[in-house]
Amino acid sequence: MSEGKAKVAFQGELGSYSEEAASKLFVQEFVPMPMRSLLSVFTAIEAGSADYGAVPIENSIEGGVGETYDLLLYSGLRVVGEVYGRVVHCLIGLEGAEISDIKRAFSHQQALAQCRAYITMMGFEQVSTYDTAGAVKLVKEMGD
Repeated sequence: MSEGKAKVAFQGELGSYSEEAASKLFVQEFVPMPMRSLLSVFTAIEAGSADYGAVPIENSIEGGVGETYDLLLYSGLRVVGEVYGRVVHCLIGLEGAEISDIKRAFSHQQALAQCRAYITMMGFEQVSTYDTAGAVKLVKEMGD
């Protein structure tokens, strides 16, 4: 990896809200390290393969992120910075898709909960994925 740059682990794909938060914390260039789970972020830091992690702690709609609190409690890692960010979810489909054709909404469980009223109003089935950006990747890969 790049010499002298902080390696920052975060849960999700490149382009995730956590990567966006990391870019606000680390205004200088950093090495992004996308991880599949919050646990893997903490594990990477503890193992020394990442210098820092960017993880969600709470949001205004759904409250605290219990898994993050638990991991902080049991890992012994500490918070060294804080970022406030506006989260704006979008319904993303394949090019040419019509909203009337959509049957399922894929996203992270937190985002699904934040959009519960809209998803319910539209009658979409909720499908939980590991990350919001990862859900976009999944829809693209499925071609549906």
